[in-house]
Amino acid sequence: MTYIYITVDAGAAAKFYHVLWNNPQEFDKVLIHLGDFDGMMAFFSIIGKIVQGSGFEEVVYQAGLCTSGGIKGVLSGKHYNRSWRIHECFAEAIERLFCETLVKPVVQKK
Repeated sequence: MTYIYITVDAGAAAKFYHVLWNNPQEFDKVLIHLGDFDGMMAFFSIIGKIVQGSGFEEVVYQAGLCTSGGIKGVLSGKHYNRSWRIHECFAEAIERLFCETLVKPVVQKK
């Protein structure tokens, strides 16, 4: 085997990188990757920054999807489960808005 791939979360990766950087000759064939969980949290954080100040927080609160105190965690991507549920609902709402706005109904001829 030429290389060894290890997939871990961000906390474990920091410790792995510390070991790799202190022993570069011994671990030159080891590659560390961040897992999907950290990637999704980063994506949720990016979406949160895009919609911040747009009224998204108020809509989520009024819909009962999240409490007013949990919105900050959702927008930062730190509350993974809540972010997943809320952004899934948000994507559905955007898709419906897109369809209502841009897709014209098909009129059948008699």
